[in-house]
Amino acid sequence: MFTYTGSKHDTDDEFLKGQQSTGKSSVIEAISGIKTPRDTDTCTCCPLYITMRPSDSMNEVWRAQVSLQLEFVPDQHPQPAKEPLFRGWTPALASTRQVPFKETKSREDLENIIRAAQMAILNPLEDPHSFLANPRPRHRGQQNKFSPNTVRIDITEPGLPPLSFYDLPGLISQAETEDERYTVPLVKNLVGEYVKKRDTLILVTCDLGTDIANSTAAAFARDCDATDRCIGKLPHYFILGVISLTTFRCSDQTGPSSLGYH
Repeated sequence: MFTYTGSKHDTDDEFLKGQQSTGKSSVIEAISGIKTPRDTDTCTCCPLYITMRPSDSMNEVWRAQVSLQLEFVPDQHPQPAKEPLFRGWTPALASTRQVPFKETKSREDLENIIRAAQMAILNPLEDPHSFLANPRPRHRGQQNKFSPNTVRIDITEPGLPPLSFYDLPGLISQAETEDERYTVPLVKNLVGEYVKKRDTLILVTCDLGTDIANSTAAAFARDCDATDRCIGKLPHYFILGVISLTTFRCSDQTGPSSLGYH
């Protein structure tokens, strides 16, 4: 999701969505200059909220603050007769908590910090900071495959354009095992909660072998009546064109209409 501070655009937010392994991470890297984890077990398993803003002083260096936004807690007493929006999770009784996780001045270290934050989000019953020592996925005993809680990354640097966006989990059509079938509607519901907001723009990613108009992500946007707020992202070698054109359109149009594919 992009938020253009000071833009003339009526739409404040933009979300990045698509199927799994369709280049969302490459788009994020090209836009923000940071790398996000691409491990099989941590590929956007929860929303990532990335904000960019210029430093207060031109003498400051690049830095990133990673925090955990905790709006949901594990559902310890599920009710069989009621299907929750996010199976395994229930809204926290208190307001959303933002837990500071780790600050860094190293772009190289940030990927591992994000990986550790994702693992902390997926394992809410453990001390979140324990994952900083070993951020790699723990194949045994991992408590959740996906989470509606958010990893927030605040980036500051002199001269950085004010911008923010969400990277959402990739839509999945089938689970790996019978026990994980619940993850298909969980991810669909999670993405839907963001996409259905009318004041948002949506950047849809699609790989080379798929007609973007017939992709799962595009079909989902149609189901959410959100096609007029979509920008289509084509193959990897068009990424720079997407970024340039998306920024131009969001800065100069007065509303999201007929944004098309790029």
